[in-house]
Amino acid sequence: MWLAMIYLGLRPGEAAELSRPDVDFDRKHIHIRRAISRDEHGAIILSEPKTVQSVRSLDAPETVLEAFRRHRTEQKRHQLEVGEIWSNPDAMIFTSPTGHPIDPMICRKEFKRLVASIGLDGWTPNELRHSAASLMSDAGMPIEQVADQLGHKDLLMLQKHYRHRIRPTVSGGTVLGS
Repeated sequence: MWLAMIYLGLRPGEAAELSRPDVDFDRKHIHIRRAISRDEHGAIILSEPKTVQSVRSLDAPETVLEAFRRHRTEQKRHQLEVGEIWSNPDAMIFTSPTGHPIDPMICRKEFKRLVASIGLDGWTPNELRHSAASLMSDAGMPIEQVADQLGHKDLLMLQKHYRHRIRPTVSGGTVLGS
């Protein structure tokens, strides 16, 4: 799940909601159609994505698709181990140990535990989204395409909060002077 988030710039709820029908392995596309969130009573629900622009289809790198294939093999093995308690009627890619949708709070706690173990205290799953935006921008992807990738309705949020400078210098002068 973390790999999909950093490569694709997904929100945590978008990544947690991915189901097998959302992944087109032949065309190498991932369709973002829903998100996992909590309702007013705290129950985990499948909901509409954050904005209209959040519904999108993304080109998927082979690295992500291969990770999904390996994860599916592991998920099938685990399903056989737990037997009848397994329930995954929505064909979710990322599930609880019993096949149910992932609890976003548990997801955040697991991520914090993982990154703390490698010395990145204070990171949240949203850092992967920020990192994706920054890396895409640094690689030369036009900011409008980065905004589309992340499902933003305009450039303001991306420019103000998501895209962070990676290199210690700005190279505009060298581009003009070449």
